[in-house]
Amino acid sequence: MSDSFEEMDELGAELRRLPTPMPPAALVERVRRLAHLELAERADERLNRLVLAFLLAFSWTVALFGFFAVRFVATGTLSAIGLAALQGPEGPSLAWSFTYFASVWMTGAAVFVILGLYSRKQRRTA
Repeated sequence: MSDSFEEMDELGAELRRLPTPMPPAALVERVRRLAHLELAERADERLNRLVLAFLLAFSWTVALFGFFAVRFVATGTLSAIGLAALQGPEGPSLAWSFTYFASVWMTGAAVFVILGLYSRKQRRTA
């Protein structure tokens, strides 16, 4: 029985002396290339999120300036905006304008959320 233990120890020592197998260079390069592609894709996704956030903020800002420009052209003065009293001398048009632009803002936010959920779902399935 001690012979079998000595034999096993000797076999283990011989196995340790064998050179460590190295993967082929082509395989190593392929794995590196795939890793670089994955990192580039993640960076691109982050950039896409930033671009979407910028476009959403830009569209909200343009809508807000458009609202004020329409009110200025319609009344000829900025003091007639009167956001506190949504019904001025021109009737309920201010209330409708405000409602329209608020709905556009909320729709933009909803689209942003839906696009985020869709991209997250696509990442999970890939």
